[in-house]
Amino acid sequence: MGLLVSIANQKGGVGKSTLTNVLANYLYNNSDLSVIVVDGDYMQESLTGLRNDELKKFLKGCKALAESNDIHYTEDLKAAYEKEFIDKCYKIVTRDPETITQSLVDYRDQYDCVLVDLPGNLGAEGVVGVYVTFDLIIVPTDLTFKDLDSTRRFLNMYDTRVRPIRMINKLPCNLYGVFNKVKANTIEFKARDEKVLEHNLKIPFMHSYITETTRLKRDDSSFEMISLDGLKNDKMIDNFCKEVIDLMKKISS
Repeated sequence: MGLLVSIANQKGGVGKSTLTNVLANYLYNNSDLSVIVVDGDYMQESLTGLRNDELKKFLKGCKALAESNDIHYTEDLKAAYEKEFIDKCYKIVTRDPETITQSLVDYRDQYDCVLVDLPGNLGAEGVVGVYVTFDLIIVPTDLTFKDLDSTRRFLNMYDTRVRPIRMINKLPCNLYGVFNKVKANTIEFKARDEKVLEHNLKIPFMHSYITETTRLKRDDSSFEMISLDGLKNDKMIDNFCKEVIDLMKKISS
């Protein structure tokens, strides 16, 4: 049986979808774990939109290449190119948060890791029931007061609305924070442990962290790993993904 994993926080812009995509790519391309992404963020559909845009660009390039070689671009040829693209990517499906739970039950029997991208608002209809199913939640935040305070409120909502249900069912609550989009050489980053205590964030934080870089957003791709060559912290994606895998193994043991 696979694990249900979500990268979650109630605040937008903290990197939930980006880190979900990064982790899915790593699992698909650099591990022996099978993975599927369930896009349940019905307001944004960030990951589904990214995949659809990439497929359109890919097919447009294939059509131009075929026509430049005087090859008739038939529907069968288009379908073959589409299959070629899909075979290179992790699988992604879209589900409504109100009806997603049964799908997750089915997927965890088919995949080692089911990554779920959801709205951060635990007050949204049907969302609490989905959070109750998660085996592992990674909570990204930067070090600004606004993000840390939002993280505190998200964790308080989890403790109030989700944790009691899991406790009744004798299920552990595995939540870990990760610092995302941080500047490693700043005073704020060096004082991150104090800031965690100051904002009363009662979860452990991962050792790995993601530094601020435009490359993650600019080169975001759902079908290939992002290259960070040349960056000082060029192993940060590998370190983050490997640590998540270690957490998954710990939970599964």
